[in-house]
Amino acid sequence: MNSVVVPSGNLQQESRRKISFEDLVTTFLERKDLKESSEESYLSSFKIFKIYLETRSISHPTEQDIKEFKDYIMGRYLSVFTVISHLSAVKSLFSFVGARDIYPDVAKDIKVPKKPKGFMRDALTKEQAQELLKSAAGDDVTSKRDFAVLNILLRCGLRSVELCNADVGDVRYQNGTPVLWVQGKGRDCKDEFVVLTKESLSAIEEYLVLRKGVKPSEPLFLSHGNRNNKTGRLATRSVRRIVKGYLSKIGINNSRITCHSLRHTFATLALENNAPLLSVQKAMRHSNINTTLIYTHMKDRLTNGAENYIKLD
Repeated sequence: MNSVVVPSGNLQQESRRKISFEDLVTTFLERKDLKESSEESYLSSFKIFKIYLETRSISHPTEQDIKEFKDYIMGRYLSVFTVISHLSAVKSLFSFVGARDIYPDVAKDIKVPKKPKGFMRDALTKEQAQELLKSAAGDDVTSKRDFAVLNILLRCGLRSVELCNADVGDVRYQNGTPVLWVQGKGRDCKDEFVVLTKESLSAIEEYLVLRKGVKPSEPLFLSHGNRNNKTGRLATRSVRRIVKGYLSKIGINNSRITCHSLRHTFATLALENNAPLLSVQKAMRHSNINTTLIYTHMKDRLTNGAENYIKLD
């Protein structure tokens, strides 16, 4: 990539030296105290921005270039969350180098789109959830794995990344109750758990029996048949593909119903069956109960909407 001309020392000085975009990124990543997952996310966004600069032969990005980059990624019909992620990464980079007089903060006045209210994914009905589980019935190891995956997503409200990070030894008993310890969102270790229902535990046990002699340190769910997977651990993209496949199998091909919809289904069905709000918050591992309240507001909006009180006949 072409070198980026940046100020050396004080931004007002006219003496300049050249530094590549890769050097900016390297400096950012080396000095920031980032988790591995956060670093991967930044790198993904920086790659998109780098390609954008290279295809337009931009060596010295300006505020106008950042604005046009924003228009570009929004025009690609990416989800609003993807746009927010890419723009936030670029803003963080230039804010960091700008604060250290390495490069002007040309992105400081660029506004990041607001997150939409509510949820971007729909939940399944009870009947659809039941049908989804039935569609995964089978006796081979892959079918047993898929059935266990669907059960734990629907009955325990796990995120796909939490499911993929789980090890066999994370299935334990807490005061006689079977639980799965998970590394929750934003956590550094597995210090949260979900209660395993009889059905979800049974599905896991039947799957592990077919794997024979599993060790506690092994991944709870394996990527069977994928020779390119060196760790053997089921990947999040594979979980999304698996869920989408079974949804399609029962005739659900809706962009608003995805793997994450199973987590929404868990919370929705729990509240519909009068689970205490605080219990749902703990099960979902929401740090703020207002996030959990969205489910309650949606339920109340649908069942007690003011529209239903209009009588014109």
